[in-house]
Amino acid sequence: MGITPDKSTSQKENRISTSISIYEVKGNEVSILGVKDKNAREIVIPEGVTRIKYVRDDDDENHTAFTHLDNLMKITLPKSLEVIDKYSFTGCDNLFEIYNLSETYELGVNDKDDSGITANAYEVHDSLDEPSILVDVDGFIFAVDGWDCHLVAYDKDEKFVKTPETFEYDGETIYRYDIRKYAFYGKSMVTLELSRAVEKIGKY
Repeated sequence: MGITPDKSTSQKENRISTSISIYEVKGNEVSILGVKDKNAREIVIPEGVTRIKYVRDDDDENHTAFTHLDNLMKITLPKSLEVIDKYSFTGCDNLFEIYNLSETYELGVNDKDDSGITANAYEVHDSLDEPSILVDVDGFIFAVDGWDCHLVAYDKDEKFVKTPETFEYDGETIYRYDIRKYAFYGKSMVTLELSRAVEKIGKY
């Protein structure tokens, strides 16, 4: 099935809880209910999962699929996936890149998918052979969207920060980019020096 419970596994009714995720098994349907690492930057849903299920469970905050994962930027969906429940990705404002390997569930950047998974997506891939649009430049995380480039996050927490003048992506030199909203949210920096490459600054 692709899901291997480990030593921390606990079972409740038809649910399987591992150190990473919570699953529910009913007949041939294997649902993922959520992940335990709420700060995950990237998630790969294992092969065998057929549904991303949105569950309201007051007893366990992990049972809300992937809602409000503020740091999630990239997700890979398995070939076996057939259904994504409504609201499953509500509040994932930084989910920019999707690798959709599903043979039955179709997604596109401009699709109005009611799960919320494509709400902020710059790219939806259908093969793992396609290069990621996300690039780490000494802690600065950029998303390269065709001719457009966005500084989407900063992984360090330094007092004095200067944004890059240029950087390399897929054999090309990037000279211009914008700073997306929330890119520096929660950081304790004192001084931010903007390079000439910055064309626009988002809110917050």
